[in-house]
Amino acid sequence: MLYVIVVLIGVLGLPGPVVITVDEYKGSKLRFKTEESCKKHINENSFTLKSWSASLFPEGTSITGGLFDCQLTGESIPGLSVSSDTPSKKI
Repeated sequence: MLYVIVVLIGVLGLPGPVVITVDEYKGSKLRFKTEESCKKHINENSFTLKSWSASLFPEGTSITGGLFDCQLTGESIPGLSVSSDTPSKKI
């Protein structure tokens, strides 16, 4: 299984967080073999992730907070045979 970055963003006026799966960057798939490597990427790129996340909303949107985490996808590591019921989601 591979990991992707998940962004949870609080927006003023919405009843719950907006959840975004980050699964590619500049046309290349953004997948991680371990949760540790995914979290390391988040830590090393937190400013870019924050800026990108905020840019998804119209100007003037009140963002109340955000959280980055790693989530398993249903996609397996190439060359490894693994089955899963968890679907991979592309946004």
